[in-house]
Amino acid sequence: MIAGRLCISCYNRELEFRRGRNGKGTKPTIFLPERRVGVLLDFDDPGERRRFDVIAEFAFDAVEVATQILRVAVGKVAFTAPSYGGEMTMEEFTRFMASRLPVKPRPKRRLLGAARGRRPHGR
Repeated sequence: MIAGRLCISCYNRELEFRRGRNGKGTKPTIFLPERRVGVLLDFDDPGERRRFDVIAEFAFDAVEVATQILRVAVGKVAFTAPSYGGEMTMEEFTRFMASRLPVKPRPKRRLLGAARGRRPHGR
């Protein structure tokens, strides 16, 4: 997975479309327009209702965008038709979801060997 949301083949297809040529040097036959999907986050929580339109610049279809959203989403997600209101790009949505992840406490670092004050064996 690239950036936690794109598989290798989708990433390569996107790069070919951006460059305007494929691996053979010819123009790609695939067309990747901007796709928009409406997303409801935590829809069953009465105090917290969030609705976004997530925009993917280069996507094959809306199913690809929905799959990318499900890969990075935290909590309950529902999909709706786009409202052309509050919008985020896929990259912004990924960063937003990363900020919602619970923070795991870091384990205490243990020093081993010479860093702990011991001399190496054999000396």
